[in-house]
Amino acid sequence: LADAGDFGKTGRETPAALDADADFMTRLEALRREAGRRMGLGDVSEMVIPKPILLARPAGDATIAARYFMPHACHTAVAITGAVCIASACCTPGTVAHGLARLPRADAQGRRRLVIEHPSGQTPVEIEQDPDTGIVTRAMVIRTARRLFDGFVHVRDQVA
Repeated sequence: LADAGDFGKTGRETPAALDADADFMTRLEALRREAGRRMGLGDVSEMVIPKPILLARPAGDATIAARYFMPHACHTAVAITGAVCIASACCTPGTVAHGLARLPRADAQGRRRLVIEHPSGQTPVEIEQDPDTGIVTRAMVIRTARRLFDGFVHVRDQVA
């Protein structure tokens, strides 16, 4: 997770604009490889992990804005696993995400609903934290179904 501003970005760029910025992509890849080395993964140049995520303050009413990379191209949304990681980091003091997030108040049980803003919309995540320790104990992604197609398929009476 990285602050988009540290790369000279707003965190609201389109995926195409980020992918087209060769200098930026080279810097991001160098960061990804170093992160992999520090995580004990060795040479990650041919691996799909770690996946870099640029973060910024949201433009709207969301908790945080994100640009998720898989790893050599910016995704048009955010993976569910990425959303859970981002939301958990938003609730963890000392992280880049926590410093950028507009956190909603937690209820008495330590639950709060965070919203990750991304290029194609928003992904809501509900987080539960232990009220005493602040440790994230549960993360739930709220998904909705949307219609992908409406129409008719015409099939011949006789198939040759």
